[in-house]
Amino acid sequence: MGFLDNLSAALDKGVAGASRMADTASLKMKVVDTDRRRKEALVNLGEAVVADPAVVEALTPEFKDLFSAVFDCDTEKRQLQEEIAAIEEQVAQEKAQSAAEASRTAAPMGAAVVGSPAGSNAPVSYVCSSCGAPVAQGAQFCSNCGKAIVFGPAGE
Repeated sequence: MGFLDNLSAALDKGVAGASRMADTASLKMKVVDTDRRRKEALVNLGEAVVADPAVVEALTPEFKDLFSAVFDCDTEKRQLQEEIAAIEEQVAQEKAQSAAEASRTAAPMGAAVVGSPAGSNAPVSYVCSSCGAPVAQGAQFCSNCGKAIVFGPAGE
């Protein structure tokens, strides 16, 4: 894969991540709103019971509606929390997958070889495996992030 393909893939992941973050934030706001509506329904329920203790003995349709509103909010909150958990699980799996891919492709000694296919006599350039900044042959540290760079025999 070329540099532009890698860049495009990274941008796609970033856009998808931002979208998931926005979706999660929206769902969390809905949870807060659901909690608010539930509390409001409980206040109304409490006021109805306090205003007329006989309501407890004879469940009127109005009283049933108050209970129903509380139960509806509880159901909606559970559904929203399940959606949040599913998104967060997906994010965790993608992070684990990215970490696994990075560990398979990362240069173990601090620098990755870029731009020279195997068996080619094309010029070789190096990038820091920590931040991706260009690294000069023989440099001891990355000039961008300070990571120690050790150049070893080819293939390491």
